[in-house]
Amino acid sequence: HILSKSFLINKLFFNRMQIGTCVSKKGKISSGFLRVSHKNKSTKLPIKIIQGEETGKTAFISAGIHGDELNGINIVSTFFKKINPELLTGTLIVVPILNPIGFHYGERRIRYDDKDLNRCFGKPKDSFSYKLAKTFMDSVVSQSDFGLDFHDSNKNYILLPHTRIFDKEYKEVDELSRIFGTEIVMKRKFKQGFLASESMKLHKTPVLTVEIGGGMNVYSKYLNEGIRGLNSVLAHKGMLDAEVQVPEKQYILSDRLGYKSKIEGILTINRKLGNVVERDETLAEVYSPVRESLSIIKAKDPGILFSIKANSHIKANERALS
Repeated sequence: HILSKSFLINKLFFNRMQIGTCVSKKGKISSGFLRVSHKNKSTKLPIKIIQGEETGKTAFISAGIHGDELNGINIVSTFFKKINPELLTGTLIVVPILNPIGFHYGERRIRYDDKDLNRCFGKPKDSFSYKLAKTFMDSVVSQSDFGLDFHDSNKNYILLPHTRIFDKEYKEVDELSRIFGTEIVMKRKFKQGFLASESMKLHKTPVLTVEIGGGMNVYSKYLNEGIRGLNSVLAHKGMLDAEVQVPEKQYILSDRLGYKSKIEGILTINRKLGNVVERDETLAEVYSPVRESLSIIKAKDPGILFSIKANSHIKANERALS
């Protein structure tokens, strides 16, 4: 109750925002943390609030909802270091890592209860991950007009940069996807527990999911693409004086087909992410040093190379690419 009263006083009389220990200041980048505790477990989410000189929209950018996804964390962390708060209109809430526990162990899930945090939003259940999800939803999403949440493919695969929208039309999310400007857009079902789904359901806050890279490695080309997309969205929303850069065409991913190896061996992929491939084209080879045999992976259909395995050792029946 004391925290709620303090928040209202800040909001009404000082035009300040407080999230956890972070209190915004006009024309400044403020730092603090949001503590999440459940029974005998706790963690602290780093919070940055960038408040512009002029009032305007409030947005959030977040990453690291899965602890083994580094490219999003790198994009969000780099972005807030580059931005000049004096040139911002409105308020930007930055949460560079939502899952510090998973990040510490290099794991997707939260070890405290073995939950996938991005399946825990909007669910009134009693464990640490659900508490963390609710705290973020109540403290950050509820105050925001829109948000961007950054992911990558995890430690095992590398993904072609793309945004994710819903299979049903949600104009606000579709608009964010268009303006962010990846050439590939993937549709997915509106499922319970996702941050993007529950933000719309609970607060009517459109949240764009961005997927870039993977393999527990950060890539400068993906960093630049992520920052370009952020600048475009914030400029489009009137929060930043920057160029809106969108491609002439965007392609909606209609089907994703995984290709598995028939044998264990050393994987060599012959094409690069984003390459157009033709039917029957050789995509990869797997050499078994035990059997001294070679297995060829060929394209069953024409398409675009969308994801590849991050390392060269592959087991039988393991996905090599999609």
